[in-house]
Amino acid sequence: MNSESHHNQTIQAAFQAGPLAWRSCDWHHSFPSLGIDLFGLKAVYAQRMARATCGKEAEAWQQVFMLLETIEADARKAASAARQAMDAVEQGDLEMALSLVLEACRLEGKWHSEVGWKSLEEAIRGKLRHPHAAECSRIPAGEDVGIDRIGGGR
Repeated sequence: MNSESHHNQTIQAAFQAGPLAWRSCDWHHSFPSLGIDLFGLKAVYAQRMARATCGKEAEAWQQVFMLLETIEADARKAASAARQAMDAVEQGDLEMALSLVLEACRLEGKWHSEVGWKSLEEAIRGKLRHPHAAECSRIPAGEDVGIDRIGGGR
């Protein structure tokens, strides 16, 4: 197997192993004001609960809805960026592929301490023979959406 083929297989394997299944809150996160764990909840459920309740409970469910909606949007955007990175690899535009996978890493890093797209980044860097180490960095969970202010930390 030549080096080009090996790199392409490594990149494809890293993409397939990436967090394409990440769709929502897939970690345990307590929301004390409602006495619930957000693990596995979908934004649409929280929206329905916000509409079905009233007062402070409805406000709390609305906060959960907004948080889950943000998580779900970031998951979709990260997966899309990773798919676009694969398209760029196929077109031979490795610099664009790297830029796109770094965006996927950034989006996922807002929510996960271990960034699943990092292996794809490393594989693309390997094909580029880029001398720098992987740069996927974790943005502290909740930094952009104020998760600690709307229901407690992890």
